[in-house]
Amino acid sequence: MTDKERLKLLRKAFSRLEETQEGFTQARKDINKHEPWKAAMLDLHALEDDLASQPAPPDKERLKLLREALTRLERTKRGYEQAIKDINRHGNWKASIQVLHALADELTPQPAPTSPTAKMPDLGPVFPGGKSLLDECPTHDTSRLSGYPGFDTNFRAGSSVIAPEGGMVTRHSGSDRSGFSVYMTGDSGLKYYFQHMNPDGRAPRGRIEKGEKIGTVGSAKRFPGMRVDHNHVGVNCEAFLGKGKEFLWGGAPVKPRKRYGIGSATIRKQLKGS
Repeated sequence: MTDKERLKLLRKAFSRLEETQEGFTQARKDINKHEPWKAAMLDLHALEDDLASQPAPPDKERLKLLREALTRLERTKRGYEQAIKDINRHGNWKASIQVLHALADELTPQPAPTSPTAKMPDLGPVFPGGKSLLDECPTHDTSRLSGYPGFDTNFRAGSSVIAPEGGMVTRHSGSDRSGFSVYMTGDSGLKYYFQHMNPDGRAPRGRIEKGEKIGTVGSAKRFPGMRVDHNHVGVNCEAFLGKGKEFLWGGAPVKPRKRYGIGSATIRKQLKGS
């Protein structure tokens, strides 16, 4: 099976899972009776079998992601009654969707940046009139998305979110719980995750230029998981610091680690350290 075929299976599974979410009340007594759920599980298991049967060594990273997603979905099934009002509030459902999207992103051929470079990028703000993203300090991680430490900014519902550099919008995601998001890969190689936005008005997949509008900040009145109006910006720096590396956040490491902290160096200083 080629990556293209695997990606087709994954996207089909996504579609089925979304239909399961929409038809949640129809299946409230037994999720196994809901056809999209059953079809999605069959697709995912077929992809798992394909990855597991590859000539040694198997694609361990993809297989690990898939198996984690399948485990989460099985737990969602067992915990179905707990999530009867809103499947988006069920932690295993949310985690599985994140894992599957991460795998889809990994399998999706990405357009090459127009001018890839390891030099210090010229980054603008993420909202009109703001400071350069280079002068922001990461303060916390991005929940359920590893490798994207970030910061909160733009505490005004309805205000614009703009691209800090030119690049490609690669994906949309989100829910009515915590708001909606946009994934972007910059020409510099940095990757961005903009969260807690309104679903309408988000930039479509494809090319976007520096300073162009990505979307608008959502309201905590509409999305209860936000608590306060703001835009969360996560940044992946593996293109600069190496695979598996990420920006330091919240000052010195603390055990158990706090969910939010101050004291880290700016993104500019951390990139200079590369």
